[in-house]
Amino acid sequence: MRILQIVHQYPPQNIGGVELLTHNLAVDLAEYGHDVTVLTRASQPTDTKIDGVRVLALQDHGPTRRFVNTFSDAATVRWFDEFVRREKFGVAHIQHLMGFPTQMIESMKNARVPFVVTLHDYWYACANAQRITNFDASVCDTAQPEKCGRCAAARANLPKTLRNIAGPLTAPLFTERRRLLRRVLQNAADVSAPSHVVIDWFHEQGEDTSRWRVMPYGIDLPQPYSRPSADTAGLRVTYIGGLAWQKGIHVLIDAFNRMPHDTRLTIAGPLENYPEYVAQLRAAAVHPKITFVGKIDRNAVWELLSKTDVLIAPSLWPETFMLTVHEAIAAGCHVITSDLGAQAEAARAADEMVVPANDADALLQAMLHTHPAPQQPAYRQIRTGRHYAAEYAALYESITNNHA
Repeated sequence: MRILQIVHQYPPQNIGGVELLTHNLAVDLAEYGHDVTVLTRASQPTDTKIDGVRVLALQDHGPTRRFVNTFSDAATVRWFDEFVRREKFGVAHIQHLMGFPTQMIESMKNARVPFVVTLHDYWYACANAQRITNFDASVCDTAQPEKCGRCAAARANLPKTLRNIAGPLTAPLFTERRRLLRRVLQNAADVSAPSHVVIDWFHEQGEDTSRWRVMPYGIDLPQPYSRPSADTAGLRVTYIGGLAWQKGIHVLIDAFNRMPHDTRLTIAGPLENYPEYVAQLRAAAVHPKITFVGKIDRNAVWELLSKTDVLIAPSLWPETFMLTVHEAIAAGCHVITSDLGAQAEAARAADEMVVPANDADALLQAMLHTHPAPQQPAYRQIRTGRHYAAEYAALYESITNNHA
């Protein structure tokens, strides 16, 4: 089958959860014998092969254009209309439509190419994607157009006196954005999300989610994988992920500063993306055994997890899956997460610890509860990336058979 994967960013230029998930799915589908093309955007247009998959990147023109393109991008629509007719795909999978015009679904309908959508975040109703407001850094429970306008004004660094005015003035723009993206979801042959949290929130926003399904991501442990014997020198605590404010690393450092000195905290994540925040974290880290190791590759992630007693996920926003939590559980680590989103959903399902978000005292007590090094949990049965790809391959085949 000829399969088109559409995603806003892709490795190696961008390496995040959605990007890696799309890459792994594309590679697995290709290994199953499918002809896979990835359509994405990048700083430079390219048409190349990566791990056996054709990757076609259109020019990315920056964050403002990414927002505007949702409403209209005539040049891309004309190009895509001809492209999708010529390539004769059996099915398309929209992993993320950020930076692409919604009119692309008309091109697919005209070419008789059914498409499915995966909701990796809240972007279809929240332009910020993470439900964190720009004006007060709170979690947004309802996607209201006027509130979205205030958020956009704050992101544009407008003075506070103008933000309340900008809300009602730009509300029609966000109402139209919601209408266009809702139409994408309504025309999809299938809509899935990696957790119940995502579907529940969209249902609360008025979406008809009756046909939507939960499709958890797959986790691929390296083979062979083993954990060394527990280290008797003290509790080994780890954070792996982005070093951005909404990830709550400052809360973790506040708590860990008060841990016994025989405990160790390793913080792994890119240091260059948010340098001011990283500088604040470094200044706040007064415990003698807090180490920043920077960005690490996939092999190093598993190596670090094999030497971790407790993974901390202190995120301040309701994550939609949180790959590192699932990987830590699969790797035989204990987990402590904030009580938001899919991170809490996953922790509770594995009988791990959940604490109130943005509460350093509660996090400290949870870590002390696991000190000294806790008993290693039993290995959990995990769903692999191959299982995930096989499920989507079966779904694609069912959709194309019904569409014929």
